[in-house]
Amino acid sequence: MISVSGIDLFKFYQFKKWYRFIGIYLIGAFSSPALDPLVATVAVIQLFLVQMHSFSMNNYYDNKFWGEENYIREVLGNFDKSLVYAGMFLPLAAALALFPFTGNVTVLLLVYAFLFYLYQGPARLKDNWFTNITINAFCMGSLLFIYPFLAQSASVTPLFVFFSTLFFCYISFFEIVHQYDHYKEEENLTIIEGLGLESSVKISIILVTIIPLFIGLGALQSGLNPIILLVFILFGLFKFIRFIQILNEPEKLLFARESWHKFYSVFEGITYLIALIFII
Repeated sequence: MISVSGIDLFKFYQFKKWYRFIGIYLIGAFSSPALDPLVATVAVIQLFLVQMHSFSMNNYYDNKFWGEENYIREVLGNFDKSLVYAGMFLPLAAALALFPFTGNVTVLLLVYAFLFYLYQGPARLKDNWFTNITINAFCMGSLLFIYPFLAQSASVTPLFVFFSTLFFCYISFFEIVHQYDHYKEEENLTIIEGLGLESSVKISIILVTIIPLFIGLGALQSGLNPIILLVFILFGLFKFIRFIQILNEPEKLLFARESWHKFYSVFEGITYLIALIFII
């Protein structure tokens, strides 16, 4: 535990909920055609800081609007509110202060923060299943890849197109499963209630396998390294088989994600990194 003034920082910033996204940062950094170790490192640190901001803010607003009994609620009960605000906004300020290293692309951090303010704050876009999935998929999927990529190079490559689409689709799927996990507990309208469980499973199959495959085949014609597409197809087969197994029992959707450590995503991400660093 790391604490400051008695506040457990791991709980305050919810590290356990987002540390796995660091893999997307790294894939974005190593996918850039003009790898700059210093700029890549700064970009990764900035994303780390901005996620500290957004996840602590999410707890704050869930407590404020839903009365959720989370760690922020506990801190607010024992400390001055100004200290809590400082803890939530200092990481964002620190990330923006590093703009001399990342230049104009730093504005994407403000886009991330603003979209999550709309998602978490008074507008409560998280209460609608479509905006909930879309904002999560863009910010925690595409943008986490795009930022370290563009911080080093303004070139839009086949790798850029493929991975930014892939991570949007993957995070969309994880958010669908998250909504299924909580749809009877939370106040927001979930995709399960909006479209039904069976339709949600079918949409998940399209997102995780079909859309990335077509984008990958198109990118292949424009110069995408076939090794990247081969890795996707290999893991995509495991996922497709898993989906087929639950298609007639859609209530098992949760088990699809949980199997093999978050639906093979860790293994797939490590394989992409190995390919990007040592092969491509």
